[in-house]
Amino acid sequence: MQDKSQSPDGFLNLEATREFAGNPGVSTIYKWMSEGAFPKPYPIGANRRGWKVSELTAWRDSLQQVEYRTKEAA
Repeated sequence: MQDKSQSPDGFLNLEATREFAGNPGVSTIYKWMSEGAFPKPYPIGANRRGWKVSELTAWRDSLQQVEYRTKEAA
């Protein structure tokens, strides 16, 4: 059975995009887009927009990685 959040052409809907990005609020995603810090969606139907999985993956990979230390390592 196909996952309904991801269409066969490699797009995610808003709900799946939020989950992919760590569950930020919708307004946060749109703020990031207005700042140029998050990929913009594409029209994928008359009243639907979707985010390309490849662009979301590139966005995630470009984020600075944070390394945490345990008490024992400090």
